[in-house]
Amino acid sequence: MMVMMSAGSAFAEQGTVIGSSSPAYPVGTSLADGMELSLEDGMNISILTISARMVELSGPYAGPVPAQGNSADNDLLDNLGDAVFQTDEGSPELGGVRPLVIMAPEPLVPDAVVDVDHGGAACVTEGSGFGLHRGIPEGDGGDWTYGDLSSDRTGQTAQVRWDSLEYNVGWPVDMAVEDGDSFTLQMAGADAPVNFSVHTLPQTDSVAERINWMAERGCVNQIQGLVTEMQAS
Repeated sequence: MMVMMSAGSAFAEQGTVIGSSSPAYPVGTSLADGMELSLEDGMNISILTISARMVELSGPYAGPVPAQGNSADNDLLDNLGDAVFQTDEGSPELGGVRPLVIMAPEPLVPDAVVDVDHGGAACVTEGSGFGLHRGIPEGDGGDWTYGDLSSDRTGQTAQVRWDSLEYNVGWPVDMAVEDGDSFTLQMAGADAPVNFSVHTLPQTDSVAERINWMAERGCVNQIQGLVTEMQAS
């Protein structure tokens, strides 16, 4: 059970919001060292710090994350660990790729693929395969859909093709990816391209370090997906 904190001195430690009813601090918000917070009456946020402290704050509140209290929510951390580091067959660790599933139900658990419908940042594990996910437009009668993918760093291009009713495809084998690379995907028939970046997760056994690292690089959709999966477990 999380411990309710009261105002106190700041600690020099970053954190990530993993639960929130506050529009000012949505899930995935990265909190800098000693950051001053302001919560309106009735608003609540749950914070996972880099040292795996769980902190829950309720508004009205103004001040930094309190320094007192070190007890972690072990059940929550265990669930997060399961979501981040699953290595059973078919469920590699976060950023690796769950098997590319034909007719996968939506919403797809977003620890597997880059979302080409919305773009943004995606965090992947170094050396792992990953893929590209698209939604299927309602009433789409086409046999296949394609897009032209290009690397902003190298200038490489590749055509990516989804067969009918296929949500996911693997990343093009010849398209190089380095940490922080940005890409553009122009889907056939779309008015504008989608831009996204790919970030390589560091090797660490710490759930908190991984979540905080992802938040700093903008992999918010993946964090939200992890929290959803965690809450359902």
